[in-house]
Amino acid sequence: MPSLDPDIAALLSSLPPPSPPSDPKALRIEIGEIVTFLGQNRKPSSSEVSTTDIPVPLIPGCRLRRYDRTPPTAGPALLFFHGGGWVVGDIQTHDAFCRRLCSETGLTIISADYRLAPEHPFPAAALDAIAIAEALIRTPESFGLQTDRLIVAGDSAGATLAAAVCNKFGREAVHSLAGQLLIYPATDLDGDFPSRESFATGYFLSMDEVRWYYDQYTPDARSRLDPLASPLRAAEWPGIPPTLVVTAGFDPLRDEGRAYADALRTAGTIVHELREEELVHGFVLMDAISSGADRAVSRLTAKIVDIFVSQI
Repeated sequence: MPSLDPDIAALLSSLPPPSPPSDPKALRIEIGEIVTFLGQNRKPSSSEVSTTDIPVPLIPGCRLRRYDRTPPTAGPALLFFHGGGWVVGDIQTHDAFCRRLCSETGLTIISADYRLAPEHPFPAAALDAIAIAEALIRTPESFGLQTDRLIVAGDSAGATLAAAVCNKFGREAVHSLAGQLLIYPATDLDGDFPSRESFATGYFLSMDEVRWYYDQYTPDARSRLDPLASPLRAAEWPGIPPTLVVTAGFDPLRDEGRAYADALRTAGTIVHELREEELVHGFVLMDAISSGADRAVSRLTAKIVDIFVSQI
């Protein structure tokens, strides 16, 4: 088995033992502080990236931030949903990552906020994600886009939302998406996977935290069987666009991400995988403190260009 990235191992050894979350509002502040700490030594990107914040009054609780590089790369836009267990996170926690995506791929990135639990439990976030994607495809010019071709992407809980969007569009065959990018997704909220036991504690994201997030987002446990919450629970996956699934070796969610890649591949989807065996959940936000995470993000952006840009 590969060893844990030494920079991340050093980070984990310096952190106090995690306490079970209890107050969502306090946790949101804490997560923002952690993200600021992780990015304090971040180097400026090599390409200039401009941003524009876009209010979306027709979708309550939603705002968008568009990232553009000059000159932009011809190709689809990338719609990104942030992670955070459907409870924490926002455009700002993932700002540096979206800037890097834009800088290194040349694509226009649209980062989206959505309603958070427990104030807005399932299916609020999934319905927001679907509505945002539909709006970008139907009226791209309203959001400053030059194309209606869209890659739908996200990390962690955001990746689950991206999968929900792609599954709905694929089933209804109304909108054709250019691709799907899922970074360490949660794909089965009611599942049982070996990695959940192997990495239950000590690897940045604990299973106690995962279960707490699930309780906030899906307080009715029966809703965890809904494919909008658990994409792996879908009966079939028609019309899914080419997909890139990224997993981390020391992540309790590792096995369900890989199981979802296998399910899509069996269903006939073109599936690519990046398996970052030495890293943990959340590594795309750790590129400023881990050389291994930094290299992994570089591999990710190169894959995006190769799969979703160069082939168009």
